[in-house]
Amino acid sequence: MGNNSQHKIAVPQIRYSVGVFVWLLCLTWIGLYLFFEGFLLTRSVIQNKSEYNESSASNETGIFQRKDSALYSRAVVVVIDALRYDFLVSSNNQSSRPFDNKLQVPGRLLTNQEEAEYAQLFKFIADAPTTTMQRLKGLTTGSLPTFIDAGNNFDSSIVEEDNWLSQLISNGKKAVVMGDDTWGSLFDGLFLRSYLFDSFNVRDLHSVDNGVVANLFPEMKEKDWTVLIAHFLGVDHCGHTFGPYHPEMAEKLNEMNTVLEDLILELDDDTILFVLGDHGMTENGDHGGDSDNEVGAGFFAYTKQAPSATTTRESSSATAVMTPKEHWEQYLRLADEAEETFERREIQQIDFVPTISLLLGLPIPFGNLGRIVPEMFFVLSDEESKKVKKTCRDRDSDCERAYSAAFRFRTLNYAMQLNAVQVENYLTTYSKMSSDFPVEELVHLTASLESIMSRHTTLELTIEAIDDGATDINQCVRNLKENYADYCAYLKRVRHMTEQTWAKFDVVSIVCGLVVLGLACSSMLLQLTQTCSPSQANRAASCIIKGAVVGLFLGITFVVSGADSVLAASGISAPDYRTVILLTISICGAAGHYISANRICSASWSEMCPRGTTMVVSACVVLHMCCFFSNSFTVWEDHVLLFLLATSLVAITLNGQHIKTTLYGRLLILILSRWAILYRVCREEQFGYGCIQPELPSLTSLFVILGLYTSFAAIGTGLWTSSGKILRHTILAQIISLASYWYLHLGMGVNMSTLPYWQQVGPPWVSYAGNLIVLIITIKELVITTEVANKGKQDSELGSISRNKKLDTMQRCLFSFSLLLSIVTEPRFVPGLFLLCTCLGQSILSARAVTYRRVTKDDPCPEKKGVDMSESTQTALLVELAYLGQVASYFFFATGHQASFPTIQWTAAFVGFTSMSYYPAVVLLVLNTYSAHLIVLASFPIILMTAASSSALTDKRPKLCTSENSKSEHDAIGLAHQIDLITRAHIWGLLFRSVILLSTAGAAAMHR
Repeated sequence: MGNNSQHKIAVPQIRYSVGVFVWLLCLTWIGLYLFFEGFLLTRSVIQNKSEYNESSASNETGIFQRKDSALYSRAVVVVIDALRYDFLVSSNNQSSRPFDNKLQVPGRLLTNQEEAEYAQLFKFIADAPTTTMQRLKGLTTGSLPTFIDAGNNFDSSIVEEDNWLSQLISNGKKAVVMGDDTWGSLFDGLFLRSYLFDSFNVRDLHSVDNGVVANLFPEMKEKDWTVLIAHFLGVDHCGHTFGPYHPEMAEKLNEMNTVLEDLILELDDDTILFVLGDHGMTENGDHGGDSDNEVGAGFFAYTKQAPSATTTRESSSATAVMTPKEHWEQYLRLADEAEETFERREIQQIDFVPTISLLLGLPIPFGNLGRIVPEMFFVLSDEESKKVKKTCRDRDSDCERAYSAAFRFRTLNYAMQLNAVQVENYLTTYSKMSSDFPVEELVHLTASLESIMSRHTTLELTIEAIDDGATDINQCVRNLKENYADYCAYLKRVRHMTEQTWAKFDVVSIVCGLVVLGLACSSMLLQLTQTCSPSQANRAASCIIKGAVVGLFLGITFVVSGADSVLAASGISAPDYRTVILLTISICGAAGHYISANRICSASWSEMCPRGTTMVVSACVVLHMCCFFSNSFTVWEDHVLLFLLATSLVAITLNGQHIKTTLYGRLLILILSRWAILYRVCREEQFGYGCIQPELPSLTSLFVILGLYTSFAAIGTGLWTSSGKILRHTILAQIISLASYWYLHLGMGVNMSTLPYWQQVGPPWVSYAGNLIVLIITIKELVITTEVANKGKQDSELGSISRNKKLDTMQRCLFSFSLLLSIVTEPRFVPGLFLLCTCLGQSILSARAVTYRRVTKDDPCPEKKGVDMSESTQTALLVELAYLGQVASYFFFATGHQASFPTIQWTAAFVGFTSMSYYPAVVLLVLNTYSAHLIVLASFPIILMTAASSSALTDKRPKLCTSENSKSEHDAIGLAHQIDLITRAHIWGLLFRSVILLSTAGAAAMHR
């Protein structure tokens, strides 16, 4: 009878509590899914391939429109990863930055009067996200990225869009690649020969570059390739590891300069050299975002002196001499680019695609949106050069300059026409597959291009009359320049339209996602204010289920009835069927939850109004939500969180139990939190506003910090006094492995990649294995102590000892986990992690001290004093969890992270590995990036068990004061109450994260 009674009382309550938590979790995930469906849009991929169209050749030479129309027979493409523009530019900066004037080859060639005509330097503007895989796609296809592409940097799938490499192979030419293995992932099977090396080990500065150099110069002697790609990674890895201001960067750039000097000596007259960066780097040496330093890469092109106009290349119809300064300023400078100078010109990174395609005589890739670099096409054919000399034989130099410009413009405009026609074909095809582009804009662009091409045809007839002397050559040049400017304006407008279109979002899905997230938050708040007896639990749960089923039926009915088509016909944007079904399920399920709370269970809406400490903590959470809607507060979120955390901590301390241990602990947490701000990394926007980067600590200081932290943790957990030998020795091995890893990484002053294999991977794997052993021991001890605790129901003293042993065991596991996180965290940010763990230790000690006071034998029946222990425990727990949520958010910044792509610590992906392993790398990056959240999450069970212990022990008090309930019923009620308390704690934690998530999503939608 006792067991049946206990089952009837406890099971429905437990089932309802857990079920509601799962429902709220699902509601949150639905909201996230709908929001991301609208926010992370992708563009349609068209797999059409461009082809030669020789029949459309309108010029007698057919330049760029025949398979033999290449201006150069070969090209060498040197990609220096993360080559920032100012690394290439000669500098007079007196501060002598480590990267200044180290790459001297471009500056020397540009200032040499004999060679300046054959070299060009540009600022190479990349599109965000500035990650290597996305930039290589842009450099080969000419397409624009979307926001979601940033998450695909680890997953380099084969490029399906048309690109100049596949065009090269399709037209019987060959390519060789060496360096970054991302090329092999993106263009597998396209290369004649490949020498590829692992690209993600950012601590290895030399292996990839040495491999490239070893194969580059032997390949230069081979004659069976058309394009040679050499992708160096040392500069990028040096930036990630040391930053651009480290002496190691100067050495690496000097090394690249030597390579370029030797490479230029190997070039022949029919080969063009491109030296370019796929992206730049921040002041910290990172990349991934859209700051000026990240998108501002360098681009340098060079060819040796072109053959004379009287010789004819087998593969060329023109003398390819790059545009000198006087030609650019007189003819190619556009009115809308007046701020540019010849020395500081900018081109878009995707402009490289049509440029290299036409220079090598290839069709421009079908999906390209770039514009040719005009300076490389302002050239004369041999026949045109003869014609100019013949016409101006007895006239002054101005005549030759004008006639030369007319023929150069004709060549340039042919290239521009091919570029514009290719873009128009892409827009036409894309608009048939998708309705992304505005119809009116497409019609206007098409009409504009037709007008430009019609004028181009008229000007062609004018140029043909030059021989007859019937043409006003100066007016002809002006008209040709206007025609060139019109082509540029058309291509610029197309790019602007596509950028605006692919930056648009599905507003309907975004709004639906925000609505569901709002319903989830309100449902969580409602659940925290209601109480449901065991007899009401089943009815309340069925009410939520029925509501969700009704929502499913309504959603399917909406889809099947074709109501979305009616809305679309009315000009109203209708969501897709998945959005409709998920939205109706969420709304109706939330309505069922509301009905169950007010009609079946008892919900006290007055409890929604926080009081005292709860009000202060809640206000801090609300202020944190609001800061996302301000750009300034978003940039300085780390400082905002420090203020909010300190405010919450002061309120908790003033309103808490006045125990010396608690007061001193809270004061220590306040001091440590303020200290931890020193270990946050600066965002790009914070430089120049007093933000100081944390320096790499000395090995001695790290050992001292480790020793202090270990001593504190060992005393707090009883590691040396009450734990088993295996546990003690395992954690000691973790401590030694961490110290060894720091010694090898910092103390020996060598690059980790030069160490023996076992020294690189040994210490981390000792820590990984040690944490696994500690976890197994913890689980085993928890099982044993649970059995003892069950016996403790008859013996309160034995049960109390068992519960304390459980808490000590879990704290030791938490200590072991912190050591594991320390080894995947950069050494300069480890002190911030230790400060976090110390704060958590103080919070746990304070919670246990309060619990001990509540259950002390000096106060056996606190209910007589009018104190509701259950309510007091629950309130204190919820406030503590909200505070710990703030701690996790704040120490995310204090462990060297920011809410931006460039601050991702990529080095963590290789701790314990010497090569790229996809899944371990992702796990290690998650451990590193979210170390603060994970360590706080790992402390939750200890806080919950402490609260549950307090609740369980105080729930035994009524039997000392009253004997109305039987023992079995009392135990069942106590178990149900503990489960309900733990579930409420989880809901409160979920609510805290969800409201922050809701405000972040709302701010993102507002600032989109």
